[in-house]
Amino acid sequence: MNKFRQYITALICLLVFTETALAQAPQAIITIQKGNPQGQVPFSLNLDGSTSLDPEGGKLTYFWEYPDGKTYDSKNPRSHRFETAGTYEIKLTVTDNEGLSNTNSLQITANPKPAKEKKASKSKSGKTSNKSSKYQNGDLATQLNFKKIFPNPKGADKDQEFITIYNSSNQNINLGNWQLQFTTAKSTSTIKLSDQLIINSQSELILKNSDLKRSLPNSQTKITLLDFNDQQIDQISYKTALENLILAKIKILNWQTHQKINTTLLWIKPTDNFLELYETQGNITEINSRDFVIQTKDNQKINLQFTDEDISQNILKINSEINAIIAKTDSGYQLLSYEIKSINNQQKQNQTHDQNNNFLIISLAIIVILIVFGTIMFRSISPYK
Repeated sequence: MNKFRQYITALICLLVFTETALAQAPQAIITIQKGNPQGQVPFSLNLDGSTSLDPEGGKLTYFWEYPDGKTYDSKNPRSHRFETAGTYEIKLTVTDNEGLSNTNSLQITANPKPAKEKKASKSKSGKTSNKSSKYQNGDLATQLNFKKIFPNPKGADKDQEFITIYNSSNQNINLGNWQLQFTTAKSTSTIKLSDQLIINSQSELILKNSDLKRSLPNSQTKITLLDFNDQQIDQISYKTALENLILAKIKILNWQTHQKINTTLLWIKPTDNFLELYETQGNITEINSRDFVIQTKDNQKINLQFTDEDISQNILKINSEINAIIAKTDSGYQLLSYEIKSINNQQKQNQTHDQNNNFLIISLAIIVILIVFGTIMFRSISPYK
């Protein structure tokens, strides 16, 4: 009888071990409910963890850790306020019924308030010290950058070309004696800007041919923005100006966190109205004649319009993994650029087939073990041994 108990105990331990080995850990997913993870202090951010997943469908517990030491155990913790500039990290840990856990984090960038822009020093007479210029010096600033350039409109130029400069500061900026420097393969020329040109805060200034008193080069061009102290503030360049397309400098955000990843230069149509650009990864779940659907890694579905008619026929396949740059427009989302990974439909089926085979092998192994233990148990207690 002691042998029988030992065999039963060993069998139970084996079954428990097998069940534990097959268990899958949950997935912690952080969703931004309100606010932005990057901003100027002070700002508030409200996060949500209710989209976290347990592959086995069990109940999850939640544990949030904030940079100031505060912790929360709810799906949707209270709004958190950031008042000090710096880089912070918020962590979410989810745990399932088996005690398996997973941790995800979100980086927060709290930017300081911008310092007030200082004006150039003036002499006692009230005039600037730069006597050689026909304009008075404007304001010193660093938060100016090129936004758009339209160097090659269709047909005759006729004042259609333009350069757009954006002022991201909270101050109006006078561009007196600022310079635009044009460098091509053959020459370099400079234009001084009038002290009557002012860019309002958080606004754009459009400079056309008539303002620049010149046309924009169509090839091998570098345009530099200099302040009146000859300090470079921004620069943009292009090899060939595509006809009737605008070269735009656009921020790319992460689809899930809405954090800025980088800034890219993109040739767009004059009619394009991109509100935001996102980088995302996911799998293609549906393909139609004019659009297709990506399911992202956080289980959101994005319906994308085709920009190339050949894409739907020759490249995209159901279940293919894709890295995509997409644009948010007034009418929906549009695919701008993409990278197809190697997981296509046939490979997905093969992976599923392999997973089924593995499960079948494990099941057969358990059955064999049960038969062996049953035989040993029967022999140990049989009176006919």
